[in-house]
Amino acid sequence: MPSAPPLKWDELGALVEGLAYAQRPIMAAVQGITRQLGLGRRGAFILNLVSEGTNYPNEIATKLNTSRSLVTADLNRLMAAGLLISVSTAADKRKTQLQLTDAGSKVCTDVRNEMARLVRRNLAAYSAADLLLFTEMLHAVRWLEPEDRHGP
Repeated sequence: MPSAPPLKWDELGALVEGLAYAQRPIMAAVQGITRQLGLGRRGAFILNLVSEGTNYPNEIATKLNTSRSLVTADLNRLMAAGLLISVSTAADKRKTQLQLTDAGSKVCTDVRNEMARLVRRNLAAYSAADLLLFTEMLHAVRWLEPEDRHGP
């Protein structure tokens, strides 16, 4: 992979600003359902993680880079809303595994559709190849240190 070109701050600063504000449409996409169901700011993203196979609270805390206690509070709200259930695993009855309910699957689909609508609209001028490169670049820029690349 080629090294990053030496950009001046006004160019690099525009990139940093874009990264900082890129979450606005994503947060807007989840805001309605989050408020309606009282899910907390991570609730919709937790549903998405569970739908993709992240089924244990500790894994969710690691992926969201937050404490287990905050995730537990979010999980309790999701369960109270009827979107998520926690079941004991067959191998270890003390360990619980998270699963979406039918309502949780619907909410997750609705949120994904809204996020996709906003992203597609905002990036409509770019090719599929551009979007794949952008995705790769976003993954590359998220690490604090090079050794972090092996984390979640």
